[in-house]
Amino acid sequence: MNSASVDLWEHVSAAFERLRGAKPARMWLGAARPASFRRGLFTLDLPSDAAKAAVDARYLADLEGLFREFTGSPVRVLTRVATEAGSEAAPDGGLPRRSTSGATTAAPAAPTTSAAAVLPAAPRSGPARCVVTAANRLAQRALDRFVLAPGSGWNPLYLYGPPGSGKTELARAVLARLLAAGEARDPLVLSGPALTRDVSQAARSGTLARLTESWAGRDMLILDEVHRLRGQRRCQSEAASLIASVVERGGRVLLLSRHAPQAILDADPRLLSWCLGGMVVALGEPGPADRVAILSEVAAGLPVAVGAGVVEALAERCPGSLNDAVTVLGTAARDAAAAGAVLDLSRLDRRLAGPTPAEASMDAILTSIAAALGVARERICSAEKTREVAAARHLCAYLATRSLGLSSRQVCRSLGLASPSLVAYARRAVESRRERDADYDTWVHELQARLAGAQRDFAW
Repeated sequence: MNSASVDLWEHVSAAFERLRGAKPARMWLGAARPASFRRGLFTLDLPSDAAKAAVDARYLADLEGLFREFTGSPVRVLTRVATEAGSEAAPDGGLPRRSTSGATTAAPAAPTTSAAAVLPAAPRSGPARCVVTAANRLAQRALDRFVLAPGSGWNPLYLYGPPGSGKTELARAVLARLLAAGEARDPLVLSGPALTRDVSQAARSGTLARLTESWAGRDMLILDEVHRLRGQRRCQSEAASLIASVVERGGRVLLLSRHAPQAILDADPRLLSWCLGGMVVALGEPGPADRVAILSEVAAGLPVAVGAGVVEALAERCPGSLNDAVTVLGTAARDAAAAGAVLDLSRLDRRLAGPTPAEASMDAILTSIAAALGVARERICSAEKTREVAAARHLCAYLATRSLGLSSRQVCRSLGLASPSLVAYARRAVESRRERDADYDTWVHELQARLAGAQRDFAW
């Protein structure tokens, strides 16, 4: 990006701070970097999914208005996470890389030394230990058996779950246990993108044999982001050969992915066979209680005192995954420590510190629909799947997203749904019923009319 565009972003960010205040500007846009500005499209790199979700939901219109004010023409703002763009981020998700001698180095050009990596130490703001929750209890038990008896059907161990479910934290804890016990003296830790890059570079330079030789003799393999290998048949074949060699020597293999093995499209049959050959365990997305438990553990390790309600506010309202909530908590803690103050709700973005008008209206939706349909609120927010409860839950999701503009993730947390895809299904179910039943359509229209002013109440 040229200097004129960078100067434009500096003016826009300064104007945004005057418009919305220093706290939101520092929390969500403090680490933002301009990426490109072409044909009326300004691309902005953000450091995390939480920052992207917050900017897209709350501040995108403000930024586009400021760009129009400074340029005199309409400008669209496209936000993206920096790792998605590949800018200043390691292709393997930012894991520090080591040479075979163990010294930390930058990612080298020679594929023979870039293949070895280790999981980073737990971040200073991260939990001191893995917190056992309902979402990861089964995975923790499987990892215990993986450590104690890998030869009894638990090797390879394949863990899959959504982003923020704690796969990397669990792998880090297992690796630390094995290193401490002396059972993993020479582990190899790779990610799908790192393996793809190393194999591609080695194939082009004719050093693939050297690369595979550098992988030989390892007593443990941790392969992260296996789903990122889809479509890369050459790399999948090398991954299958690597897994086979480690298992045949009696080593341990831990595979991490966002998707189940059968859901990885265009997978090599050998790789798929190894993924399914041991134990496959799913991790769920942390629920509200799980988020509170994990964030409480993080808060206990912070260098500042954390006030009442901070953990609960982040668990309920921070956009993005649990990792993003941990990042926001760590950032706020550093600011509080620098100021010599206690980390209380006043240190958070005001939209995290208290319920927004939309969230208050979500509570009103639950109350009104429970009264109108005669279904208790506790049943609507539970896992019950009877027809009347499902219909009430679908209507709540429909009104929350269509009339209030809440995100699917917020609705999931409010109603206890397992996946944002269920919100889309609920909308389709209500729309289909409105088309078939005129009386039902009239009643829903009346409910929407009562909520017509809620959108104007948005502070963002």
